[in-house]
Amino acid sequence: MARSSGIGVGVVIGSDSFVSAFTDRPEIIRTPAVVQLADNSLPLLGRLAEEADRAHPGTAFRDFTSRVGDPVPVVAQGGSRTGAQLVATAIQCLLTTDTAHTPTCVVAHPASWTAHAVRELGSALRTSGSRVTLVSEAEAAYTALAVSHEIPAHATVLLCDVGSSTFDVALVSWPDGSNVRVDRPTRTQEFSGDLVDALLVEHVLTELAAANPGFDPRDRRNWNGIRALRARARHAKERLSRDVSAVLEINLPGIQENRRIVRSELEALIAEPVARAVQRIADAADAAVRAGREIDSVVLTGGGSAVPLLAERVSATIGLPVISSGEPARTVLRGATMIACRLVAKQPPVAAARIASPPPAAARVTPHPAARIAPPAAARVLPPAARVLPSVQRPAVFDSGPVAAELPKVPAPVHPVSTMNSGGRH
Repeated sequence: MARSSGIGVGVVIGSDSFVSAFTDRPEIIRTPAVVQLADNSLPLLGRLAEEADRAHPGTAFRDFTSRVGDPVPVVAQGGSRTGAQLVATAIQCLLTTDTAHTPTCVVAHPASWTAHAVRELGSALRTSGSRVTLVSEAEAAYTALAVSHEIPAHATVLLCDVGSSTFDVALVSWPDGSNVRVDRPTRTQEFSGDLVDALLVEHVLTELAAANPGFDPRDRRNWNGIRALRARARHAKERLSRDVSAVLEINLPGIQENRRIVRSELEALIAEPVARAVQRIADAADAAVRAGREIDSVVLTGGGSAVPLLAERVSATIGLPVISSGEPARTVLRGATMIACRLVAKQPPVAAARIASPPPAAARVTPHPAARIAPPAAARVLPPAARVLPSVQRPAVFDSGPVAAELPKVPAPVHPVSTMNSGGRH
């Protein structure tokens, strides 16, 4: 039987992948959310499952991370499983890289999940025997921000997470210094990183078709080139978050060129979805104020939040300080791993992050619905050159030094699922 160890792991459940980080390894691992099950063999996850599915088409389960709590099962050739069962199987595969040790795992799930969905995943994890603690993505993100001093301790923030395919908004606070409180979480697809990529690719293809009458994006001969163009467009978008222009390499049959994209060009393409996202944030802020809640700041996380236009429009519209995480794409994962480190520190540690405690509580800012015309003097609009917050003295999150971990004063996990050890490799 596997035994517990001083290794912690944070896992984030994405729309099409699982992102994980072990405290004894420097890398961050992105694993496709594809599971292949077969009689008399161990389940396969990620690339291995994709390879098995190519050999035996239709045997892999896909698109299941958003189906947790759905009574309708996910069907593949030869069987069906609930979304919760498939997520639990995937997590068990992630944790069984060492048959001698079971890492202490913290899994971050979407904050918008219902209590029923969380309970269902918890039940599936107990059945699988995995040693897991469940927290919401909002709890994990708040933990990372508070511990790394990016927000004041005990601040009440409107947390806006722009993921690859979704846009989440939640009011998050730490009222008693113990458990994080998450109120009114919502999730939409009105604005996301994938949407920005798609709008940029569509714009480029439209211009190429206008300049090259013989070019047809629907022609199969262009599909491989268009797939490569999508990947390059994503990198160009990330570059435009830092610089005013980026060069997009185009390599299609009969069309080879380097196209210069300027930030204003991208901002014109995404103006409408950004406006919808800002309106959703404004509505959430108004609802919080009507309920008597005080908001210190709006916090932008997630890789898609690096678009400068979003922070500028939020600050100008909402009238609150706007904080952008220094590592927006990794904020949730950092928080999940930090919480895992805290749990590991209660056991004989092997390798855990050395994390400083958050500073004393800062003064709150009381918003008012009328403060929508211009940001107050205290508001912090993040210009392109200041997207990364000033350096703070904090060690790397994934420090593999063999020393005892300092217990970070971070919110305790609130959804313990199981303390059972996994009984072998799966």
